[in-house]
Amino acid sequence: LELTKDFLLSGVIEPVSAYAEPRSDTGFLWEAFLNADQIQFDNAVVRSFQPGERYAPLGMDGKKSKVSDLFINKKIPVPFRKSWPLILIANEIVWIPGFQPAHSYRIQESTRMVWHLKLKEIK
Repeated sequence: LELTKDFLLSGVIEPVSAYAEPRSDTGFLWEAFLNADQIQFDNAVVRSFQPGERYAPLGMDGKKSKVSDLFINKKIPVPFRKSWPLILIANEIVWIPGFQPAHSYRIQESTRMVWHLKLKEIK
């Protein structure tokens, strides 16, 4: 899915053996692995941020934070925030590119398939 003329979001379903911990060279995570066993893909949506939204990223034990606070903490300039992509399943944010995936869609011992998402710059 081409988000803008500069960025492409791709996603593929793979066996859990394809999981690799995403690297964060810049403090941002541009790929994520979600537990595909839990996902109803017909409910997947990519859209921009809406004021007041909350997100529970991995590492916060399911505790939700305001998306706007996460943007502030990562020092994402205000003009970019309005068009920053969010990936949702059934109205729940499952990944914000640059951040950890959602706690509720984390890879677990019982996970068989993963949804491997990547945000890439088109050059």
